[in-house]
Amino acid sequence: MKQLLEERLINGDFAMGELGWQFEVNGNAHGTASVEREGPDGTPSLKVTVQEISESDAWHLQVAQKGINFTKGNSYVMSFWGRADSNVQIKLNFQQDHEPGEHHAAQQEIRLNSTWQKFEYDFVGPYDDSEMKVQFTDLATKIGQTYWFSNCSLLEGTAQ
Repeated sequence: MKQLLEERLINGDFAMGELGWQFEVNGNAHGTASVEREGPDGTPSLKVTVQEISESDAWHLQVAQKGINFTKGNSYVMSFWGRADSNVQIKLNFQQDHEPGEHHAAQQEIRLNSTWQKFEYDFVGPYDDSEMKVQFTDLATKIGQTYWFSNCSLLEGTAQ
C-alpha cells in the first residue's frame, strides 16, 4: 500500500497563472502558452499552440517545471488532465535538469485527442537528484497544433 506524502509541483492547477511553469522553445520552433479557463468543467488549463516546428526535433517545444527533488527508490504518482485539438502523441519526462540530462528511466508516451482525459503514471525515482524537471515534451509536431494541460499533480509516496 502506498502512502502519499507530498505534492511536488507548484501551481499544478494553474490557479496562479503560469507560476512555476516554463514554456521552453528551442531551435526554429515557436509557439505560445497561456492559462485559460478551458480545462475540465471550466477549470484553468495551460494552453499551448504551435506556431513553427523544428524540422529535426519535436522536443523543441516543451512545458516544464524545474527544481524538483527525487529520491532514488521512492514511489511517485504523476497525474494530469490533457487533450489536443487532434490525435497526437507526446512524452511526459522526468529528466535531470543538468548534464547528462538523463530521463530514460522515467519517461511515458501519452496519446492525446480532442476529449479531456485523465492520465496517471506511477514510477520509482531513478536518481537521488535535487535538480530534476517534469516536462511535457515533443509538442512541436505540426503548425497550428494546440494542447491543453490541467490539474497536474506529482505526489511522492512510500511503499508500505
